Amino acid sequence: MTTSLTKTMLCPDGWTEHFLRMLDWACAALLPGAHTEGLIPRRFRQRTGGIALLVALCLGTAARASGQAQTLDRVVASVGKTAITESDVLREYRIEEFLDDVRVPAGLPAPDQMKTIRDRLIDQKLLEFEASEPSPGADPSNEEALERLTRLEKKFPDEAAFHAALQPLGITQEQLIERLTAQQRILNIVDKHLRPAAAVSSDEIKDYYQRTLLPELAHRGNRNPPPLPAVEAKIREVLVQKKMNRLLAAWLSQLRAEHDVKLLPL
Repeated sequence: MTTSLTKTMLCPDGWTEHFLRMLDWACAALLPGAHTEGLIPRRFRQRTGGIALLVALCLGTAARASGQAQTLDRVVASVGKTAITESDVLREYRIEEFLDDVRVPAGLPAPDQMKTIRDRLIDQKLLEFEASEPSPGADPSNEEALERLTRLEKKFPDEAAFHAALQPLGITQEQLIERLTAQQRILNIVDKHLRPAAAVSSDEIKDYYQRTLLPELAHRGNRNPPPLPAVEAKIREVLVQKKMNRLLAAWLSQLRAEHDVKLLPL
């Protein structure tokens, strides 16, 4: 099963935010008004095929040679022979906002946000290379993606409203399913790769309960904290995911060293 941690996007501050949300999750049944939503702050982006850097540059050359008033889709990064363009970054921004807030943003992201999204796309592309490796057995990614699509559709009054909301994004429902399936496949690969190395001891769980959870509950005004056995499983997951955070950072650093990653001005 894919964990909440691996559903977090690959941005530097995303893991801290996720940890705090996991703490909310651990306290959700204990505190009135505690957050139980939003455990997935951002999503992975599907790229169904890399655009070669040479192709992107040739397209720009062809546009200029034709004399037409066209804007060159600038390459802002490359991973090996796969280019990430400015339109990729902007499209990712719009889709992320749609999946999180069920809206398409009217404006453009700030420059710092553009850089964050670009870096996230680089990490996702590196993980896509890993996810592309065949694995034995049935792939549950499509089924999980369809479940996510169903939850998303329920946020709209009817099916027609959902399809109308997709139009500004320039994607169909089938394309969205393909994107979610590819994303889910990456998440499953990350979880499978990292979870075995993120084991947590009983002492670590007890320490977290006494030093983190109890003070947090007291700060929120809860005078009747649950006994450790009642929240042990949730604390274990919080700690496992914190370890997976560090392991993922190291893994991505290794993948960047193995692939030719280049950054260009935004």
